[in-house]
Amino acid sequence: MADYDFEMSLLLDKIRRRFAEINRDDNLTEADKKQLKDFFLQNMVAPETRKLLEKHFPNGFSNNSGTHHRMTPADRRGRDAMRNSPQPNSNPPNRPASPDRNNTPDR
Repeated sequence: MADYDFEMSLLLDKIRRRFAEINRDDNLTEADKKQLKDFFLQNMVAPETRKLLEKHFPNGFSNNSGTHHRMTPADRRGRDAMRNSPQPNSNPPNRPASPDRNNTPDR
Protein backbone atom coordinates (compact mmCIF):
# COMPACT_ATOMS: atom_id res chain seq x y z
CA MET A 1 0.00 0.00 0.00
CA ALA A 2 2.96 2.34 0.57
CA ASP A 3 3.82 2.15 -3.16
CA TYR A 4 0.27 3.13 -4.07
CA ASP A 5 0.33 6.09 -1.66
CA PHE A 6 3.68 7.23 -3.04
CA GLU A 7 2.64 6.93 -6.69
CA MET A 8 -0.68 8.66 -5.99
CA SER A 9 1.10 11.52 -4.22
CA LEU A 10 3.36 11.95 -7.29
CA LEU A 11 0.29 12.06 -9.52
CA LEU A 12 -1.42 14.63 -7.30
CA ASP A 13 1.72 16.77 -7.28
CA LYS A 14 1.81 16.65 -11.08
CA ILE A 15 -1.84 17.74 -11.25
CA ARG A 16 -1.20 20.65 -8.86
CA ARG A 17 1.79 21.81 -10.92
CA ARG A 18 -0.12 21.68 -14.21
CA PHE A 19 -3.10 23.54 -12.75
CA ALA A 20 -0.76 26.18 -11.30
CA GLU A 21 0.83 26.63 -14.74
CA ILE A 22 -2.59 27.05 -16.32
CA ASN A 23 -3.66 29.53 -13.61
CA ARG A 24 -0.52 31.65 -14.14
CA ASP A 25 -1.05 32.00 -17.89
CA ASP A 26 -2.34 35.55 -18.38
CA ASN A 27 -3.12 34.86 -22.04
CA LEU A 28 -5.96 32.50 -21.09
CA THR A 29 -9.47 33.53 -20.13
CA GLU A 30 -11.15 31.89 -17.15
CA ALA A 31 -13.23 29.81 -19.58
CA ASP A 32 -10.03 28.72 -21.38
CA LYS A 33 -8.45 27.72 -18.08
CA LYS A 34 -11.47 25.67 -17.07
CA GLN A 35 -11.58 23.97 -20.46
CA LEU A 36 -7.86 23.10 -20.31
CA LYS A 37 -8.22 21.71 -16.79
CA ASP A 38 -11.21 19.59 -17.80
CA PHE A 39 -9.33 18.31 -20.83
CA PHE A 40 -6.26 17.53 -18.71
CA LEU A 41 -8.34 15.65 -16.12
CA GLN A 42 -10.29 13.61 -18.67
CA ASN A 43 -7.54 12.79 -21.13
CA MET A 44 -4.40 12.62 -19.04
CA VAL A 45 -5.21 12.16 -15.37
CA ALA A 46 -8.08 9.69 -15.69
CA PRO A 47 -6.13 7.16 -17.81
CA GLU A 48 -3.07 7.45 -15.58
CA THR A 49 -5.20 7.03 -12.47
CA ARG A 50 -6.92 3.99 -13.97
CA LYS A 51 -3.53 2.37 -14.69
CA LEU A 52 -2.40 3.11 -11.15
CA LEU A 53 -5.53 1.57 -9.64
CA GLU A 54 -5.36 -1.50 -11.89
CA LYS A 55 -1.72 -1.98 -10.96
CA HIS A 56 -2.31 -1.86 -7.21
CA PHE A 57 -5.83 -3.33 -7.14
CA PRO A 58 -5.86 -5.94 -9.94
CA ASN A 59 -8.97 -7.63 -8.53
CA GLY A 60 -10.89 -4.41 -8.11
CA PHE A 61 -12.05 -3.02 -4.82
CA SER A 62 -14.67 -5.58 -3.85
CA ASN A 63 -12.11 -8.02 -2.42
CA ASN A 64 -10.08 -5.32 -0.72
CA SER A 65 -12.73 -3.59 1.30
CA GLY A 66 -16.04 -4.38 2.91
CA THR A 67 -17.29 -0.87 2.23
CA HIS A 68 -18.86 0.45 -0.92
CA HIS A 69 -18.88 4.10 -1.85
CA ARG A 70 -22.42 5.17 -2.61
CA MET A 71 -22.55 7.97 -5.16
CA THR A 72 -23.92 11.14 -3.60
CA PRO A 73 -25.91 13.81 -5.47
CA ALA A 74 -22.76 15.97 -5.47
CA ASP A 75 -20.81 13.08 -7.04
CA ARG A 76 -23.46 12.75 -9.74
CA ARG A 77 -23.45 16.49 -10.47
CA GLY A 78 -19.66 16.49 -10.81
CA ARG A 79 -19.74 13.45 -13.08
CA ASP A 80 -22.49 14.95 -15.22
CA ALA A 81 -20.68 18.30 -15.44
CA MET A 82 -17.52 16.57 -16.67
CA ARG A 83 -19.48 14.55 -19.23
CA ASN A 84 -21.26 17.64 -20.50
CA SER A 85 -18.27 20.00 -20.56
CA PRO A 86 -17.22 21.11 -24.05
CA GLN A 87 -14.09 19.58 -25.46
CA PRO A 88 -11.28 21.82 -26.78
CA ASN A 89 -11.79 22.78 -30.43
CA SER A 90 -15.30 21.37 -30.44
CA ASN A 91 -17.05 24.40 -31.88
CA PRO A 92 -20.25 23.50 -33.72
CA PRO A 93 -20.10 24.22 -37.46
CA ASN A 94 -22.34 27.32 -37.23
CA ARG A 95 -20.59 28.78 -34.21
CA PRO A 96 -17.46 30.90 -34.69
CA ALA A 97 -14.32 30.10 -32.78
CA SER A 98 -13.23 32.25 -29.84
CA PRO A 99 -12.11 35.77 -30.78
CA ASP A 100 -8.45 36.40 -31.33
CA ARG A 101 -6.70 36.97 -28.02
CA ASN A 102 -4.72 39.88 -29.47
CA ASN A 103 -7.93 41.89 -29.79
CA THR A 104 -9.04 41.43 -26.20
CA PRO A 105 -8.44 44.08 -23.53
CA ASP A 106 -5.74 43.49 -20.93
CA ARG A 107 -6.94 41.72 -17.83
